[in-house]
Amino acid sequence: MAINPYTSMLFKVDWLSLVIEPSNDLDEHKKPFKLLRYLGYNLSDFDRTSSGRFFLNSGLNLGNYLMVYYDDVSKDVSKNSSHLVVYVFTGQGSTDLAKKLNKKYKTDDWQLAWIKFFRHLKRIKARVTRIDAAVDDFYGALNMFKIEKKIRAKEMRSSRRRFNIIKQLDSAGDVKGFTIYVGQSRGKVSKNGNYYCRFYDKRAQYISKNAVLPKEVENLDSGGGTNHWVRAEIAFQKAKAQNFVNEVLNTGSFGIVYRAVMRDIVEFLVKPRKGNINKSRWKVCDWWEKFLDGVEKTNLSDPERDLDLGRLLHWIRVSVVGSIKLLEVLGKEKNFNVYNLISQCDNVEFSKKQERLLNNARAMSKEEIAFYLKQFKQGYKKDG
Repeated sequence: MAINPYTSMLFKVDWLSLVIEPSNDLDEHKKPFKLLRYLGYNLSDFDRTSSGRFFLNSGLNLGNYLMVYYDDVSKDVSKNSSHLVVYVFTGQGSTDLAKKLNKKYKTDDWQLAWIKFFRHLKRIKARVTRIDAAVDDFYGALNMFKIEKKIRAKEMRSSRRRFNIIKQLDSAGDVKGFTIYVGQSRGKVSKNGNYYCRFYDKRAQYISKNAVLPKEVENLDSGGGTNHWVRAEIAFQKAKAQNFVNEVLNTGSFGIVYRAVMRDIVEFLVKPRKGNINKSRWKVCDWWEKFLDGVEKTNLSDPERDLDLGRLLHWIRVSVVGSIKLLEVLGKEKNFNVYNLISQCDNVEFSKKQERLLNNARAMSKEEIAFYLKQFKQGYKKDG
């Protein structure tokens, strides 16, 4: 049965920054970072940094995907300091946070978990200063080249005045990177805030970073997959970020708010044959209307797009072990040891994805890890 691309999109929060008064981030024992404890984080897992950001003099860092910046009053405090505590959850951090929220609120409803968290932030008088709302298309609802063509032909309506198209192709014409910005993505943002949209080829991005693609895009077992992954993301900054959160609380739906904002940012149009220059009378493209209608009905789902320990072992068993065994055989003939070579690879830095995977795996029980190792040893059955 064919999959409807407009009803198969996935929604996720892909960045979250917030600020809070230090006094509102103290627990009953006057210990700081109450929000971290509320979410289930262990402070001992964080690295303390000797310098902060945003004119704050100190920081905490978890795998470069969750950062907390604050003023340590025992050190010199900048005259430009906001005297606030700043929490930054990157894309990986937001995925980690979503999983913490589901566990905290004991629900499998991802949207409900976020709404409960937003209510909690309101109670403790925290203010969201950036939030990125992303829709992932794995089945062809959006075509980057079609979007580019509409923008270059000016067959669109938009409240934004700036557009930027960044495309990288190799000598064979294959896409290595493709991003389209609608709205001002850089430069100083006023206190009233800003929002803009970016469409980008997420598949190309993952391939360029040698990251393992989600199974919808590339299925390791069956060899299938759509080979398509476009992300349509709206970034809200400063006051516009809190406004977005307020609207989600008012409507109870990320999709409804996202759809309304995206329609304001851009509408792709069909130019009439008679050449009517009044764009207010031009028809919106069917594929864009279907995308917006699908988004409104799309609920938040599991935000995980990357490997956990089980999928990492699966990927190694299916895609890597064969090559290592080949080198093991060759090494015996040519007098080298592939395992020694691997052990001598120094200065290997983990990505944010890998740091989060490591932290999550450390929290697993011995029984869970034993289960994954047993599967690894037995091998994995191919999908039928």
